[in-house]
Amino acid sequence: MAAPTEVLWDLEPHSVGKHRLLRKYLDAWLPILAQAGYRRILLVDGFAGPGRYRGGEDGSPIIMLKAFLEHRSRAVISRSELLYFFIERDGARLEHLLGEISTLMPTPPANVKVRPIRGEFREVMADVLAQVGLPVPTFVFIDPFGYEQNRVELTSSILGYSTCEVLVYLPTRFIARFMAEPDTAEALSHLYGGQEWRDGIDLTGRARLDFLRDLFATKLRRSATHVRSFEIATAGGGGYDLFFATNSRRGLEKMKDAMWAVDPERGERFRDTTRRDQLVLFEPEPDPIPLLRLLQHRFGREPFTVQEAVDFVLFDTAYHPGKHLKRMTLMPAEARGELVVDRGAARRGSYPEGAVLRFA
Repeated sequence: MAAPTEVLWDLEPHSVGKHRLLRKYLDAWLPILAQAGYRRILLVDGFAGPGRYRGGEDGSPIIMLKAFLEHRSRAVISRSELLYFFIERDGARLEHLLGEISTLMPTPPANVKVRPIRGEFREVMADVLAQVGLPVPTFVFIDPFGYEQNRVELTSSILGYSTCEVLVYLPTRFIARFMAEPDTAEALSHLYGGQEWRDGIDLTGRARLDFLRDLFATKLRRSATHVRSFEIATAGGGGYDLFFATNSRRGLEKMKDAMWAVDPERGERFRDTTRRDQLVLFEPEPDPIPLLRLLQHRFGREPFTVQEAVDFVLFDTAYHPGKHLKRMTLMPAEARGELVVDRGAARRGSYPEGAVLRFA
């Protein structure tokens, strides 16, 4: 996965899915923070690139800017100052990015501040956070070529601030293919922050992929309350993983919103890989039976509240509590006699706060 040598390069299929996810998440994240009254919001692209692909498609910095500029709630978001830091080590690409930004925003909105930085992400990110002065709500997109520039200790240090969250690209299939090669050892030790990755060398196939995903997620969980991993498999057997890490319940909710709203393109298939026993595909109408079985396993025959069910679905499954819990799972189970609900005087088919449920 060598980095391109030109200023511009072709948009590859594996980048399409992560860009759509990035946009959908920011579309939800920005107005929430602005409405919450945050005076400043920080957005960082750690590997910004030139802002444009050879075919004219938007790069991630332009996508991040358009998430505000084209937002239907732009007036609301404008109450907050948006600080964009775009980090790029290649001078020619950074210069091209500045031209793209000038074309997009000849006169930047008063609340938007763009600060391009030439340098290595791992070397300048700490200074960025110091300049802004945390705590400030912060979203960091970490999308390097390959994995040699990605270091879990840096990601963990960002997550050490409770208001920060990250979306991290990891070419897991590529790593699994070459991890036994001697010349990968140093980069993998930096990536995983230690030597534990070596325990996966003797594994093969899906077991090796699962090991690498689980290890990276475990490292992130040392600093983040919520970590989810998403595999985006592309046509021809390719694919990669995105890891989202946050300390915010609302952030997790909105990332799930984004994942379930992204439609596959170019033969892509999106799957949650956070737990290997719950490999859930993100489809418009997923099968609710696996979620029902997870709920039954979690609560058994003991009574539980609607809120306990919501929390379980949000934190411990790939499913979306708003989309998949009540209408798709609880209502049919109750109709089949598998679920008993004490909802007081509330109408049948509703699950109000205070309702107590039990599997028959």
